[in-house]
Amino acid sequence: MTTTQVISVYISKLSHPLKEIRDRSLKLLLTKLKLGWELEDELSCTRELLEALMNWFKFPQSSLQKEALELFVTTLKTKSGAYIAKEFGIRKILLSFNKIKHLIDEPEAIEIFNDIIETLQFLNTVESDIDVSIPHLNLPSFTSSGSEDGFKSDQSNNATIKCSKESLAMSEELESGNDL
Repeated sequence: MTTTQVISVYISKLSHPLKEIRDRSLKLLLTKLKLGWELEDELSCTRELLEALMNWFKFPQSSLQKEALELFVTTLKTKSGAYIAKEFGIRKILLSFNKIKHLIDEPEAIEIFNDIIETLQFLNTVESDIDVSIPHLNLPSFTSSGSEDGFKSDQSNNATIKCSKESLAMSEELESGNDL
């Protein structure tokens, strides 16, 4: 068995019905990942890992809360973890975590839990390049020889237009080499 296959086995055992096997698997997985072992297929292993860790607290008598949450937040902060979280649906994950919040009783685990919530909320505000849509800003066109007919006649707008015309005139004179 290769090292990456071993990690996949540990991930699958995180959902085992026996508490002792789940606990031992989590400890071994944490140790292996800290030693630099890598996930076999980054996306699929990350998906399995996040699913197993989200289900960690659904078992009665869940122990090693801090360690499970620590591994979740560490995985979530990777590129593949963020991608999988978005694939699952960040709101869905937030709802799942809000349901288990009352089950977390270790003070250190509560801090990590809050870090997970903040990270998920941040990921929820960050859009991917494809989803970003910046609305077109409609500004009236402006030429140095044009009149102010196309603009509103309120005082603040006129002041801006005059200032813009003066700046444009100064720029044109500087380009042509005339002194002001």
